[in-house]
Amino acid sequence: MLHKQFFTHVIAFALVVVTAACSKNTGKQTPEETKMRRELSIPAEMPLKKLGLVELLENTPKSLDLGVGKICTVTATQLPNGRLQLVLVSKSNIVNVVNGVRRFEETFTTESSRAVIHLFDGMLISFTPVLKTN
Repeated sequence: MLHKQFFTHVIAFALVVVTAACSKNTGKQTPEETKMRRELSIPAEMPLKKLGLVELLENTPKSLDLGVGKICTVTATQLPNGRLQLVLVSKSNIVNVVNGVRRFEETFTTESSRAVIHLFDGMLISFTPVLKTN
């Protein structure tokens, strides 16, 4: 009987340890992300959506899923100096806004194939825009 209770306690303890270990690893920041947040004074609790490599065709909108019900449309234009102009637009249905739709738009420039970390519509996003040719 005592052996059975001991065994039950060992299994319960193991489940607690495994659960705790899994929950600690979920959403853990990389050292690079921690450094970036510190340098840019970005709070640790602000969501970061990593989009990776984003291939774009010039003047052709591309939809990106930011999660949490947000879709962002990115349109790239090649500038004469070789840089990219990116126009980011998000729309979301929100109560108490004209026509029930909130629109957020922002334009900035960057270099093609260079990683971007950008605060957009209350969310931190990271991606590498690459302008493809047809």
